[in-house]
Amino acid sequence: MRLYLCRPARVEEVRVVRAGLRRMLRAVGATDDVTFQVLVASGEACGNAIRHPIEPSRAEFEVRATADREQVRVIVRDFGRWRDEPSMEGDRGAMGLALMRSLMDDVRLRPTGSGTFVRLLRTLDGSISRPDSRVAPLTTTRS
Repeated sequence: MRLYLCRPARVEEVRVVRAGLRRMLRAVGATDDVTFQVLVASGEACGNAIRHPIEPSRAEFEVRATADREQVRVIVRDFGRWRDEPSMEGDRGAMGLALMRSLMDDVRLRPTGSGTFVRLLRTLDGSISRPDSRVAPLTTTRS
């Protein structure tokens, strides 16, 4: 199954993404626990795409997801530059990345001149297998 959404960069749009992902995950037989974990991690990635890009060229974010009975892959893209430091006073920085890493098998980031891509991978069998415990850069190879 595939999902593609391009939504306005407003926090209330995250619920639209979650609803689409939930339908897709149910259709491929994901458990409630795995669905919850994917929705939380994806929601965090979307929230970052909405709140944190510097000088976005478009006030939108994109979500592309594919799922089968074995795994789900979600890519969230914003249209701004990567922010290396916290965006506001009191912002804890990479807490969202830590949350995504704790819920997903693999989290990869790719900042580009036209936006930042976050790729989330999760097996649907309920186990989490982490190839690497840190956030790895998003490569151009396909899995």
